[in-house]
Amino acid sequence: MIEKISLSLNSPIYGRITGQYKIFPLDFFDSIKFLNFKLKEDYVLAYGVTNGIPLYLLEFLEYDNFYTALKEKVLTAGEFLVEEGKFLTLEEFKKHPSNYYSVLISIANGKTTPNEIAINSNMEYKSIGTYLSKLVELELIKNESPITLREKPKRKSYYYILDEYLRFYFKYIHPYKEMIYRGLGKKLLEKIKLTISQHISFTFERIARQYMLKNIELEKIGRW
Repeated sequence: MIEKISLSLNSPIYGRITGQYKIFPLDFFDSIKFLNFKLKEDYVLAYGVTNGIPLYLLEFLEYDNFYTALKEKVLTAGEFLVEEGKFLTLEEFKKHPSNYYSVLISIANGKTTPNEIAINSNMEYKSIGTYLSKLVELELIKNESPITLREKPKRKSYYYILDEYLRFYFKYIHPYKEMIYRGLGKKLLEKIKLTISQHISFTFERIARQYMLKNIELEKIGRW
């Protein structure tokens, strides 16, 4: 909303701003101050669901165990985090929302190249670029290349979901929402536990990046 009323070319106050700051989610090291878990690994798991958003972190405030918090605040009908991912994306995609959902679900499940995403989404390869470009523009996904390459390749690109909550939502909530509304959150939780370690490994990588950027003067950091 703020971008539309201040940065858009058609905005009545375009060109009149005196300062511009981008508000980011909290990093892992600030987000853990909201939580009171007994196990250290639970803090990493919680960051992989909340993305450092204070409103989401407050939902976990009263718990000392991550999986109990996940079951009661994310996998239970009526809780706002069950539908939050839908609301966040629907407001951006008025046309063809199902196609964007398919792309995000594919990326959340480990499909990172345009060809893999197109096949997994049952979409034509020639049209997938339009959806990926829009998602990159909205900063919902990121296009990455190996950090050691001197020049960015023209065709070889890898896509990842930037928001940890949306990554969790499109892998574990959206495809299994019917189970949540049928009161099968406990059964879904056991299903999530089977693959959560693999899923959260990317979250741990992100935390490692944050740690290095905080403690070491690096020009840039990325995956190989």
